[in-house]
Amino acid sequence: SPCCGCCHLKAKRGNEHVRAVQARALLEALDAGDHANTPAVACGDWNAVPEEPAVCEWKSRGWRSVYDELSPAGECEVYTTCKLRTKASAHASSSNTAEENPDKSQLELIQRCSDYIFIRSGARATVHMENCVAPPSEAALPPYKLPCPQLPSDHVDLFAELRVELNKQPELY
Repeated sequence: SPCCGCCHLKAKRGNEHVRAVQARALLEALDAGDHANTPAVACGDWNAVPEEPAVCEWKSRGWRSVYDELSPAGECEVYTTCKLRTKASAHASSSNTAEENPDKSQLELIQRCSDYIFIRSGARATVHMENCVAPPSEAALPPYKLPCPQLPSDHVDLFAELRVELNKQPELY
């Protein structure tokens, strides 16, 4: 049966090394012992863009992001957070939202993919992404972006329908 893991890695710029160590620890737990050849799912808030080591290492070890499969040719920009925050030069805290600080000249748009659903097939079964809910278009969001009444978090919901298919076992003669 499939193995599942969930995480919330360290936030904020400057913590890329910490996220890489945390992501590697989860990878090693999911690759240990009997889990190494088991189909698996890992999801959560990586707080890392796709180019960061915390994400790249997962992909280099054969894990697939359902968002890559949703948009294999990169025809749509997949984001999991879209928020207006106070520019770093104005405030050290990134928690100031557009609603708390209406001075638009001090706000920057942060729109990126930082949450993931990774899937991995195993020796005895293959994991397929059947369906994945894409984030709403930026135009569908209010001017102050996320959070909003329809989406009460600064991250969009992650949802994927997965299918696990047993691989045919070679016949022994």
